[in-house]
This record gives sequence, C-alpha cells and structure tokens, in this order.
Amino acid sequence: MKYKKILVKGAYGSCNFGDDLLMLVVKKILKTTSLHANIYFACSKQKYIKQLDDELKIDDSFNSDKYDLIVYGGGTQVFSFPLTKNTNRLAIVAKKIVDLFKNPERIRGVVKRLLLKKSIDISKPCVGLGLGFGPFQSDEEANRLIHKKLGNECKLLFVRDNASYSYVKQSKYDSTLTTDLCFDKNIFEFLPSIKKRQSIKKVGILLRDWADNDIESINSEKIDKIVDFFNSKSIEVVFLSFSCQHDINWRKLLQKKKCNNFLWDPNKMTIFDFLTVFNTFDVMISSRYHGLIFSTLLEIPFIGVSIEPKIDNYVNNTFFQKFTWHKPFEVENLFATFNLFEENYSKAKIETILLKNMHIKLAEMYHLELKRFFDE
Repeated sequence: MKYKKILVKGAYGSCNFGDDLLMLVVKKILKTTSLHANIYFACSKQKYIKQLDDELKIDDSFNSDKYDLIVYGGGTQVFSFPLTKNTNRLAIVAKKIVDLFKNPERIRGVVKRLLLKKSIDISKPCVGLGLGFGPFQSDEEANRLIHKKLGNECKLLFVRDNASYSYVKQSKYDSTLTTDLCFDKNIFEFLPSIKKRQSIKKVGILLRDWADNDIESINSEKIDKIVDFFNSKSIEVVFLSFSCQHDINWRKLLQKKKCNNFLWDPNKMTIFDFLTVFNTFDVMISSRYHGLIFSTLLEIPFIGVSIEPKIDNYVNNTFFQKFTWHKPFEVENLFATFNLFEENYSKAKIETILLKNMHIKLAEMYHLELKRFFDE
C-alpha cells in the first residue's frame, strides 16, 4: 500500500455544524477507499469531537513530515475576499483573536505549531476532495494561493462547483467537477426519516455574521417585520445558527429580541439531533451554503440568501435561482420572493428532490476514483 498514513486538512474543530459533519463524512469516505491507512485530522483537540466520533484521530501539530499523503477534505479552503473601502482590518483581526480565545484548545494547537515551526508541506503528495475555491481579490491572487495550497504534487482534485473548476483550470491544475462531499452516500446514516410536507407551516431562517455586507443591516426592526410577516400567515418562524460560539452579532440580536431560535451545540447534541430539528421545517431561508445542502438532502424547499458567490453557484441554473434574496436585503423583497415561492411550493418540493438526486449521482464519483487511486 503506497499511502499508509494520511493527514486530512479542513476547517475542523471550530464548532461549525457544516464542517463538523464534513469531517465525519470524509473519515467514512477514506475508510472505505483507503482501507488499512491510518487517518488523522489536522485540527485542535476539542473535547466535543470525541463525543461526535470517539475513534477519530487528531493531530494538532499540523506536522506533515510523518505522513505519506495530505487530503484536503471539503469546504472552501482557498479564498481571499476583496477588500472594500468599508473593510475594518482591525475588527477582522480582533474577531479572529476573540474566536481563538473562545476555543482554548485551539490556542494549544497554535502554540504547538509555532514552537515546532511546522505547517503543511506543499511538496507532499495531496488529494483535494469536494473543494471550493474563491472568491479572490484578483486572478493573480487566485493563482498564487491555489499553488500555495496544492503545490506541485496534487494527485487528484475534485471541486464542488463551476466557479471553483474555472479557478483551478486557470491555475493549470486538472480537476474533476463533482459536488459537495455531504452528498456522499455515507451521509445517510446521519439523516432522520424525511418529513412529508404538505404546506408551509414552519420556516427556518439560517443567517450568519458577515463583514462588509448588507446582511449586517438585518437589524432589530427588520427582525420584527419578518416575525410579523410570518405571524400574519400563521407560519411559525425559527431563527438558526450553525454555531454556538461564532456568529456573535447574529446570536446577540436573537437573544435581545427573544426570538424562537435553535443553535448547533456539539457539547449538548449529536449530528442526528440537530438534523432531526432541521427536518421539521417546511422551508429554509439560508445564507449558509451548507444550509442549502442539508435542505436539499432533507427535501426542504429553500430560499438562498446571496451573501457570497457560493450561494449563487449552488442555485444558478436551477429552479431556485429566481427565489434568491439579493442585496441590499430589503425585507419587502424577501416577502415578495416568499409569496411567489409559496404559490410554487408544490413544484419547489419536486425540484428539491430532483436537485438532490442529481447531486447524489455526482457524488458517486468520489468512491470510484478514490478507490482506483488507492489501489494503484
């Protein structure tokens, strides 16, 4: 066997529901394709990870010297958002520091890496699974950052959307266009039985903090209008967050308004617990990419909130493209979009199932190509 020890890199251990589930799915994919390889995940040693999977192995040193292969496992791992005149660089740095101290175990990993002076070695052979790339400040920046991540020994590269495919092609890498890793067949053991939806009785609104974007203008007054709108239709509305540690501004606003809300807290619940609640919604309005993915998997018709390109990448050329909430995120536009969506709800349910089946079919490629790669 050529690759006996594998290090998997992603945004793991940060108490984000999408990344937490990605980590578990990647482990299962590699276990079934690389068979007897020892698999480690590069992330901080958060206690909650052992609660999610007590067999998952962690290396918080990020020292790739002792590994035969680096696997970049899902998510948007290469990007550089364009800076605007409103960008507060100091606030961005301060937020990163605050996030770090909210996760003491991450500090341990950072110190350990600084002392060892180790990082991921780009001369190592690597594989990219279901990766997202971009956006970037410029084409030159895209090329530089992609080469910095993938190096010269990228053996296999799967990207999850057309924009990412264009970026890596421009950087002279061969890649295969597939879909998000969460559409892999291993996801189904985490999913509850799909709810039968007849009409819209319960709506979930999944938002996140987002610097330099009009989504930050969703203030107390707008929340009141949104709640009043759905109450007038006798529709229950619940506000969600994918993290009990991040999205600080969003969570503070919900607490202040005493809104009906639900947060991912891996110290108190399992993946299945969270998705069981997620499954109770009849419509999901989401500014998170994986909010759209999980809605599709659970056959929940959705409205995307276009805060960044990957939201548009997912809905483009689908039924849901015309039901996207765009900047400047005026609530009147959301209400008009929702009313039209409500009129087309029966078709939306069918289109969600068709979209799900399409992505599941695309995800089959992971197992076929990875098995071939590890068997060589």
